[in-house]
Amino acid sequence: MIPVRTKIISALFALCIASVLVLPAAVSAEEHAIMSGDSYTVDFDLDMLDMFTYSWSSDVDLDFTVRDPNGDLYYSALDQDSYNGIIVAGLSGTYTMTWENNGLTTAHLEYDIAGAANEAENALSFVLWVVILAALIIVAIIVIVVVVVVMGKKKAPAQPAPGQQSPLAAQALATGHCPNCGTALDPNTSFCSRCGTKYK
Repeated sequence: MIPVRTKIISALFALCIASVLVLPAAVSAEEHAIMSGDSYTVDFDLDMLDMFTYSWSSDVDLDFTVRDPNGDLYYSALDQDSYNGIIVAGLSGTYTMTWENNGLTTAHLEYDIAGAANEAENALSFVLWVVILAALIIVAIIVIVVVVVVMGKKKAPAQPAPGQQSPLAAQALATGHCPNCGTALDPNTSFCSRCGTKYK
Protein backbone atom coordinates (compact mmCIF):
# COMPACT_ATOMS: atom_id res chain seq x y z
CA MET A 1 0.00 0.00 0.00
CA ILE A 2 1.37 3.42 -1.01
CA PRO A 3 1.84 5.74 2.01
CA VAL A 4 -0.41 8.80 2.14
CA ARG A 5 2.66 11.04 2.25
CA THR A 6 3.96 9.57 -1.03
CA LYS A 7 0.57 10.04 -2.68
CA ILE A 8 0.42 13.69 -1.67
CA ILE A 9 3.95 14.41 -2.88
CA SER A 10 3.25 12.67 -6.21
CA ALA A 11 0.03 14.62 -6.68
CA LEU A 12 1.74 17.95 -6.01
CA PHE A 13 4.57 17.09 -8.39
CA ALA A 14 2.06 16.17 -11.10
CA LEU A 15 0.25 19.48 -10.55
CA CYS A 16 3.48 21.43 -11.04
CA ILE A 17 4.26 19.53 -14.25
CA ALA A 18 0.72 20.08 -15.54
CA SER A 19 1.00 23.82 -14.92
CA VAL A 20 4.02 23.92 -17.23
CA LEU A 21 2.41 21.78 -19.92
CA VAL A 22 -0.62 24.03 -20.22
CA LEU A 23 1.44 27.08 -21.19
CA PRO A 24 -0.13 28.59 -24.30
CA ALA A 25 1.55 27.88 -27.63
CA ALA A 26 0.00 28.97 -30.90
CA VAL A 27 1.54 26.60 -33.42
CA SER A 28 0.23 25.49 -36.80
CA ALA A 29 1.54 22.42 -38.62
CA GLU A 30 1.02 22.41 -42.38
CA GLU A 31 1.88 20.23 -45.37
CA HIS A 32 2.10 21.25 -49.02
CA ALA A 33 3.22 19.62 -52.27
CA ILE A 34 5.42 21.79 -54.52
CA MET A 35 5.62 20.68 -58.13
CA SER A 36 8.94 20.71 -59.99
CA GLY A 37 9.73 24.26 -61.10
CA ASP A 38 7.01 25.70 -58.86
CA SER A 39 7.10 27.66 -55.60
CA TYR A 40 5.00 28.06 -52.47
CA THR A 41 4.61 31.23 -50.38
CA VAL A 42 3.35 31.93 -46.86
CA ASP A 43 2.60 35.49 -45.71
CA PHE A 44 2.33 36.63 -42.11
CA ASP A 45 1.87 40.02 -40.46
CA LEU A 46 4.17 41.22 -37.70
CA ASP A 47 4.42 44.36 -35.61
CA MET A 48 7.81 45.82 -34.81
CA LEU A 49 9.78 43.66 -32.34
CA ASP A 50 7.37 40.75 -32.73
CA MET A 51 9.06 37.33 -32.65
CA PHE A 52 8.12 34.58 -35.07
CA THR A 53 9.57 31.05 -35.00
CA TYR A 54 9.38 28.46 -37.74
CA SER A 55 10.75 25.11 -38.89
CA TRP A 56 10.34 23.07 -42.04
CA SER A 57 11.50 19.93 -43.81
CA SER A 58 11.15 18.45 -47.30
CA ASP A 59 11.96 15.24 -49.11
CA VAL A 60 13.52 17.31 -51.91
CA ASP A 61 16.09 20.12 -51.60
CA LEU A 62 14.44 23.55 -51.82
CA ASP A 63 15.55 27.18 -52.09
CA PHE A 64 14.16 29.06 -49.10
CA THR A 65 13.84 32.84 -48.68
CA VAL A 66 12.32 35.24 -46.18
CA ARG A 67 11.52 38.84 -47.18
CA ASP A 68 10.53 41.81 -45.06
CA PRO A 69 7.58 44.18 -45.72
CA ASN A 70 9.74 46.24 -48.11
CA GLY A 71 10.54 43.15 -50.17
CA ASP A 72 14.15 43.15 -49.01
CA LEU A 73 15.81 39.80 -48.37
CA TYR A 74 15.74 38.90 -44.68
CA TYR A 75 17.17 35.39 -45.01
CA SER A 76 17.95 32.85 -47.74
CA ALA A 77 19.12 29.24 -47.91
CA LEU A 78 19.77 27.33 -51.13
CA ASP A 79 19.38 23.58 -51.69
CA GLN A 80 18.20 22.79 -48.18
CA ASP A 81 15.88 19.97 -47.09
CA SER A 82 15.17 21.40 -43.62
CA TYR A 83 15.62 24.51 -41.54
CA ASN A 84 14.40 26.19 -38.38
CA GLY A 85 14.80 29.77 -37.31
CA ILE A 86 13.35 32.85 -35.66
CA ILE A 87 12.33 36.21 -37.07
CA VAL A 88 12.52 39.39 -35.00
CA ALA A 89 10.55 42.03 -36.85
CA GLY A 90 12.53 45.20 -37.48
CA LEU A 91 9.56 46.60 -39.41
CA SER A 92 5.82 46.34 -39.05
CA GLY A 93 4.03 44.75 -41.99
CA THR A 94 3.76 41.56 -44.04
CA TYR A 95 6.70 39.15 -44.12
CA THR A 96 6.95 36.44 -46.77
CA MET A 97 8.46 32.95 -46.69
CA THR A 98 8.96 31.28 -50.08
CA TRP A 99 10.07 27.76 -51.01
CA GLU A 100 11.17 27.11 -54.61
CA ASN A 101 11.50 23.62 -56.05
CA ASN A 102 14.17 23.62 -58.75
CA GLY A 103 14.43 19.83 -58.69
CA LEU A 104 12.96 17.30 -61.08
CA THR A 105 10.42 15.74 -58.71
CA THR A 106 7.55 16.97 -56.58
CA ALA A 107 8.60 18.13 -53.12
CA HIS A 108 6.49 17.38 -50.06
CA LEU A 109 6.93 20.26 -47.63
CA GLU A 110 6.07 20.14 -43.94
CA TYR A 111 6.35 23.28 -41.84
CA ASP A 112 5.48 24.51 -38.35
CA ILE A 113 4.87 28.16 -37.65
CA ALA A 114 4.59 29.58 -34.14
CA GLY A 115 2.14 32.45 -33.85
CA ALA A 116 3.69 35.88 -33.53
CA ALA A 117 3.40 37.71 -30.24
CA ASN A 118 4.46 41.13 -29.09
CA GLU A 119 7.73 41.12 -27.14
CA ALA A 120 6.16 42.92 -24.18
CA GLU A 121 3.25 40.47 -24.12
CA ASN A 122 5.70 37.57 -24.25
CA ALA A 123 7.65 38.99 -21.33
CA LEU A 124 4.50 39.62 -19.29
CA SER A 125 3.15 36.15 -20.01
CA PHE A 126 6.48 34.57 -19.09
CA VAL A 127 6.69 36.48 -15.80
CA LEU A 128 3.08 35.56 -14.97
CA TRP A 129 3.69 31.86 -15.50
CA VAL A 130 6.95 31.99 -13.54
CA VAL A 131 5.08 33.58 -10.61
CA ILE A 132 2.30 30.98 -10.80
CA LEU A 133 4.79 28.11 -10.97
CA ALA A 134 6.85 29.54 -8.10
CA ALA A 135 3.69 29.89 -5.99
CA LEU A 136 2.73 26.27 -6.70
CA ILE A 137 6.21 25.08 -5.75
CA ILE A 138 6.14 27.09 -2.51
CA VAL A 139 2.71 25.72 -1.61
CA ALA A 140 3.89 22.19 -2.42
CA ILE A 141 6.96 22.61 -0.20
CA ILE A 142 4.85 23.94 2.68
CA VAL A 143 2.36 21.08 2.40
CA ILE A 144 5.15 18.49 2.19
CA VAL A 145 6.86 19.93 5.28
CA VAL A 146 3.59 19.93 7.22
CA VAL A 147 2.81 16.35 6.16
CA VAL A 148 6.31 15.14 7.07
CA VAL A 149 6.17 16.85 10.47
CA VAL A 150 2.68 15.62 11.30
CA MET A 151 3.13 12.05 10.04
CA GLY A 152 6.70 11.68 11.27
CA LYS A 153 6.03 13.06 14.71
CA LYS A 154 6.27 10.41 17.39
CA LYS A 155 5.09 10.65 20.92
CA ALA A 156 7.97 10.93 23.34
CA PRO A 157 7.99 8.18 25.97
CA ALA A 158 6.32 9.23 29.19
CA GLN A 159 8.84 10.32 31.79
CA PRO A 160 8.22 9.57 35.48
CA ALA A 161 7.36 12.54 37.64
CA PRO A 162 10.14 13.90 39.87
CA GLY A 163 10.64 11.58 42.83
CA GLN A 164 8.65 8.77 41.18
CA GLN A 165 10.31 5.49 40.14
CA SER A 166 10.30 4.42 36.53
CA PRO A 167 8.50 1.14 35.66
CA LEU A 168 11.88 -0.56 35.09
CA ALA A 169 13.20 0.54 38.49
CA ALA A 170 10.04 -0.62 40.22
CA GLN A 171 10.19 -4.02 38.54
CA ALA A 172 13.92 -4.42 39.27
CA LEU A 173 13.46 -3.60 42.95
CA ALA A 174 10.46 -5.90 43.25
CA THR A 175 12.11 -8.95 41.65
CA GLY A 176 15.83 -8.33 42.20
CA HIS A 177 16.39 -9.27 38.59
CA CYS A 178 16.98 -7.27 35.39
CA PRO A 179 13.63 -6.63 33.73
CA ASN A 180 15.31 -6.98 30.34
CA CYS A 181 17.45 -10.15 30.58
CA GLY A 182 16.55 -11.63 33.99
CA THR A 183 20.08 -11.44 35.45
CA ALA A 184 20.32 -11.01 39.22
CA LEU A 185 21.00 -7.37 40.04
CA ASP A 186 23.60 -5.86 42.32
CA PRO A 187 21.67 -3.42 44.57
CA ASN A 188 24.71 -1.12 44.65
CA THR A 189 24.65 -0.47 40.87
CA SER A 190 22.22 1.26 38.52
CA PHE A 191 22.94 -0.90 35.46
CA CYS A 192 22.57 -4.59 34.66
CA SER A 193 26.03 -6.18 34.56
CA ARG A 194 25.00 -8.42 31.67
CA CYS A 195 22.93 -6.33 29.22
CA GLY A 196 23.64 -2.81 30.47
CA THR A 197 19.97 -1.87 31.02
CA LYS A 198 19.61 1.12 33.32
CA TYR A 199 16.98 0.53 35.97
CA LYS A 200 17.66 3.33 38.46
